[in-house]
Amino acid sequence: MYTKEKAKVNSFTVDHTKLKQGIYAKASNTNSSAIESYTTYDIRMIRPNSPERMLSPEVMHTLEHCFATEIRTILGDEVIYVGPMGCCTGFYVVLAGTDRSPQAVAELMKEVLETILTEGYEVPFQNPISCGNYTFMDFTTSKQACVNFLHLINAGELAFEYPYIEEN
Repeated sequence: MYTKEKAKVNSFTVDHTKLKQGIYAKASNTNSSAIESYTTYDIRMIRPNSPERMLSPEVMHTLEHCFATEIRTILGDEVIYVGPMGCCTGFYVVLAGTDRSPQAVAELMKEVLETILTEGYEVPFQNPISCGNYTFMDFTTSKQACVNFLHLINAGELAFEYPYIEEN
């Protein structure tokens, strides 16, 4: 049974059963020091425009809960943001600083994926108080997406540099 204590994720501390339409501002004390630099990591789990096409919205939502919690559990205040890509092919992870290589983030993701695949693991904060659409999840298919991405990491099949468009 999975027993690791979970990190606190600010967005999951709002009571979504009482939240109404509106514009809300909340000062965050997640990062205890001033951030002078940060890096956005593109965690691309699906090859864009491939036959695989995308992760379903339910899988994206499920993995958002898992990734946001587990990455913060490991890195704490270094985490600025974890969220899904609109194209449903992966996630953005924004970390304070610029010294972590994409290869190091692959090792971080390996640890996160192995945690999610641990027997007894449950989707964090999947309840009506912490989440605005807590039934819109698919943990079974999410676990398969984790297995697939973990396979790519372990096989050394991840790319680490963007293929930029060449100017003519």
